[in-house]
Amino acid sequence: MPNRIIRESARASPTLDVLSAEAECLFYRLIVTVDDHGRFHADPVLVLAACLPLRVERLKATRVERWLNELANAGAIRLYVVGGRKYLCFPTWRRYQRRPQSLSKFPDPSSEHGATTVTPPRLHHDGSVNAPPLREVVNRESRVTVPTPSTESPVAYRQRLFRTLKDLSSDEARAFVNALSEGLGDRCGWSHAQFREHMMRYLAARATATVNRPDVQPPS
Repeated sequence: MPNRIIRESARASPTLDVLSAEAECLFYRLIVTVDDHGRFHADPVLVLAACLPLRVERLKATRVERWLNELANAGAIRLYVVGGRKYLCFPTWRRYQRRPQSLSKFPDPSSEHGATTVTPPRLHHDGSVNAPPLREVVNRESRVTVPTPSTESPVAYRQRLFRTLKDLSSDEARAFVNALSEGLGDRCGWSHAQFREHMMRYLAARATATVNRPDVQPPS
């Protein structure tokens, strides 16, 4: 296995900033565990054994599963299923790591190869989890996904988007963005990277507020 690359920009990553300390620790351990294509098993028992071998007797697989879901919800990893088995991959692996010199040990995560993305449950502040209300949120706020007239400027669309998010709880807003992120960056006049950065900062501000304040200011 070649040496892995962790760039100094990770210190200011909006994606990593929303993670708990435990989930971020697992993120770095996964980097040195996955194969040369950034893929590995997503079974928490196997992840615990491979990433935290000296803590197998002290940690439960349920905690590892919670951290994996946290990483997936933040977009740091992607969970997918092929042939009934669950795997994980790093979506930006090729951007930061060297070109792989060998074939992957794990199935390709693309839908063309039969992979299905897994939507993980949400972790609430009390430690409980439940499936995100994506269907309800999408149905309730479907007006945002309806194609808008060509005369609507990116600024106007951003204002409309954040008016919608303002009416949702923090968990619903995060679920909404994760469900409908494809194409929203262009509509807002941002690149995909800019959209992710703006949204992660906005959602982090919502999540860390002592009260779910509706006056958290969206990015301009």
